[in-house]
Amino acid sequence: MIEGKPKLEAKNTSIIIHNYEMEDNIDFEEFFKSYSKMIYRKNEFQFHGIEFHSKDEGCNESYAIIPGGFDREYLEEWFNELPVINYENDEYDEGLDIRLAYAPRDDIQREAINFIIGRNQYSNIKDSPQLCINLNTGAGKTFVTIACSAYLGIKSIIMLSSIGWIDQWKSCICEYTDTAPNEIYVITGTSSIAMILQGKVKLNNIKYFLASHQTIGSYASKYGWDKVSELFKLLKVGIKIYDEAHLYYKSICEIDFHTNTKKTLYLTATPARSNADEDRVYQAAFKECPKIDLFNEDTDPRTHYVALLYNSHPTEKDKYNCNNRRAQCFDVNAYCRYATSNETFYKILKIVLEEIFMRGKALIYVGLNEAILKIKDWILFNYPWLKDQIGIYTSITPKDKKEEEKNKMIILTTTRSAGAALDIKDLKVTVILSEIFKSKVVARQALGRTRDKDTMCIECVDVGFPAAEICYKNKFPIMQKYALDTEVIFMNDEMINNRVKEIVEVEAERLKTFYHKDGLIEIAEVVKE
Repeated sequence: MIEGKPKLEAKNTSIIIHNYEMEDNIDFEEFFKSYSKMIYRKNEFQFHGIEFHSKDEGCNESYAIIPGGFDREYLEEWFNELPVINYENDEYDEGLDIRLAYAPRDDIQREAINFIIGRNQYSNIKDSPQLCINLNTGAGKTFVTIACSAYLGIKSIIMLSSIGWIDQWKSCICEYTDTAPNEIYVITGTSSIAMILQGKVKLNNIKYFLASHQTIGSYASKYGWDKVSELFKLLKVGIKIYDEAHLYYKSICEIDFHTNTKKTLYLTATPARSNADEDRVYQAAFKECPKIDLFNEDTDPRTHYVALLYNSHPTEKDKYNCNNRRAQCFDVNAYCRYATSNETFYKILKIVLEEIFMRGKALIYVGLNEAILKIKDWILFNYPWLKDQIGIYTSITPKDKKEEEKNKMIILTTTRSAGAALDIKDLKVTVILSEIFKSKVVARQALGRTRDKDTMCIECVDVGFPAAEICYKNKFPIMQKYALDTEVIFMNDEMINNRVKEIVEVEAERLKTFYHKDGLIEIAEVVKE
């Protein structure tokens, strides 16, 4: 242990623990470790909520850095002292003339704006350097943040989880304000950063910068985070905004550790992480940040949730084969292979498709690309009139085809592919078919896929597998809170067979027409084609 007690210093978005070397405080360091079942041990700092710097790296002292909003109770327990506040932000451009094209549309947006700029009942947090804005999907977080930058007249940078979101944010800035396209600078690729640092970009007239985590991370890995610090100082941004702040947590920490903007906003509808260890660190990292969550349980829910429980009657060998013996956990990939070879599964799929035919456009979650292809073949064999209406949106879909696939009537995807950044218009039904997960974050994202009122989310649960039932029960409280209502239906074999029989009896009439993006088309016309 180094002589002398570490001094804790709180910067705008980080806390520096001075005079600290690794293993000085085991309890402190253990908190940032996450457990990996695949290798049976704790991976040190796998979640990257902490950085260590030593004199061997050329530093004047050895020290550790953690997020600025970290839980003070933990710090007092570990170090017997609280951080000394030292909010000294870098120089930034303010007094910008940015005019809004629209007024806030409702009380939710007005309250969120008041929170960010520290007005009215939020005047006590006006000078807070970090703010968490948890707005439900569709509440208008993009407008709210753009409006705040306009009200404050401060140059801003928006950090995005995907390059695909850059054009949308740029379009929104131009729509919501009088900002011209040439007053927005998109940082794409390390070469664009190099041009800025070399003075080849005129920055005086820029009001907004847009960048992705990938671009900043790639540049830092090649040239070091000190160069990122230099970049932000040169940009003279006073507001740093993270969109979808529950994603790219490692990148958020690294950028926060090496920049010193006056105000940082963390935007998300799901302020949590899927992994339990990661979520523990994530929640502690933002514990002291002022937060606003404007989800209204009475008015905001719009989607009905139905849990469709059934038993495919797996044998003991089936259950054994669906376990990962090395990791000692349920193997979702093995289950998907089992399900797509099971007769009862396809009966349930037929029942679900009937609901889709009555409601309209649907997104179906399947846990494995191999299973997705098998399900698509089954649907086309049994419903050939849907030949042009089954889309696949996963890693196996060519990039230039993805937008086209999103316009199909039925879209097969995975929770990994249909992440937070995906926007599918006119979606009426979401089906969790054979994607087994317990993450409450993913559950809320799945429920939030449908934007219209009176839409539906159907979760198919094979209770023949205890792990599938446990995962369903784990996320059910999220469905109860955020769904319009919840319904649990257990279909035994007799009920399944009777329902399938009913469908078959009326199918002859249903086959005469089918849902097409242009309307109801006579099947005879399609066959003729």
